[in-house]
Amino acid sequence: LLRMHDERLHGSAELMGMDLTGYGLQRNFPEIQPLLGAGTWRVRYTVLRALDRGLMHMWSAGEVEAPAQEVKLLLSEFRTDPQNPLAGAKTTSRAHFQVAHAKAVENGCFDALLPTIDGDMSECTASNLLAWIDGQLWTPSLERGILGGVTRNMLLQGCRDHQIPVCEVNIWTKDLE
Repeated sequence: LLRMHDERLHGSAELMGMDLTGYGLQRNFPEIQPLLGAGTWRVRYTVLRALDRGLMHMWSAGEVEAPAQEVKLLLSEFRTDPQNPLAGAKTTSRAHFQVAHAKAVENGCFDALLPTIDGDMSECTASNLLAWIDGQLWTPSLERGILGGVTRNMLLQGCRDHQIPVCEVNIWTKDLE
């Protein structure tokens, strides 16, 4: 699992023109691992470009509760652009995701669901959209400008390995009603 997150980190960094030689989750995780206790933790590893164009990294972590089996989402006013070349990169340039998430929580929701500029659904602020519709697992394709999440990728591969139908398609609000 750590390897998969590391690959996504390196892929995002490459899109942003950052060389992560000497950095990465697998290499640097031992720095924070002793500080994590029992329970469920959300751990964030951030690599930033310094003023001298070098890199610096930092960790943040906190215990979190596992989400409920079923969650309520808020349809966000913010939209994503599938043509944005950085849309699929996990970056810190996602202020609109932070605002959308805060509004969702204020309204008693687990997360916010962001439509694209075309009106179909893209992703949530902290998770991918997956829906069981008509006996198939539906999710937007990566071409819709979503972040290819590790859990999403594992679920899609697991479904394919067990001949469970998967559709990477445009999902509209009417599909989720």
